[in-house]
Amino acid sequence: MAKQKVNIGSSVNKGDGDPLRTAFKKINENFDELYASTTTDLTALGSSIIPDTNGTRALGSATNQWSDLFVRDFVYIGGARLQADAAGNITVDGGSLQIKDVQGDIFADDSTKVFDSATLTFSGKFDGDLTGSVFADDSTVLVDAVNGNIPGYIKLSVLKAEVAASADFAAFKLRIAAL
Repeated sequence: MAKQKVNIGSSVNKGDGDPLRTAFKKINENFDELYASTTTDLTALGSSIIPDTNGTRALGSATNQWSDLFVRDFVYIGGARLQADAAGNITVDGGSLQIKDVQGDIFADDSTKVFDSATLTFSGKFDGDLTGSVFADDSTVLVDAVNGNIPGYIKLSVLKAEVAASADFAAFKLRIAAL
C-alpha cells in the first residue's frame, strides 16, 4: 500500500480537509502497514548493520535467499577472509584457494574443460601438487601414493645397491636386466 496522507485543508477550520473519521482511518492503515512489515528499506541506510548478539542473525534463509551480494573489498566466512585480487583471482586469508571435494566440471582460464565429472577424467596440463594415486586409462597404477613408489621404475636406492654390488660394467648390465 502506498503511504496515505491526511489532507489537513488549506487553513485552520476551513473545512476543506479530510473529516476526522477519514483522517484517523488513513493514520491507522499507515501504522498497521508499518507494524506488519518485516522488511527494512536499506537503500538509504547510512550505517553498519550489526546484530544485537554475535552469531544469532541471518541475511536470508534456506527458502528465501538473496540473489546477489555486492561487496567492495572482502568478506569473512567462518573467520577466513575471502577477497578478489586485481586479476579476479579469489584468495583466502591472502593465500591461494584450495578446492576439495569438487562436484561438477572444472574449467581452465581459457574455458577448456580440465575435469569432466561425467567421465571422471582429467585432461590438459597440471602444475602443482597432486594428492593420491594416479591411474592410466586401463586402470594401471602409474603412481602408487599409498606405498610411495612409481611401479615400473627402479628406486634410486636399489640402483645404487646394484652398482655397488657389480664388479664391472658387464656384471652391472646383467644385474639391471634381472630387475
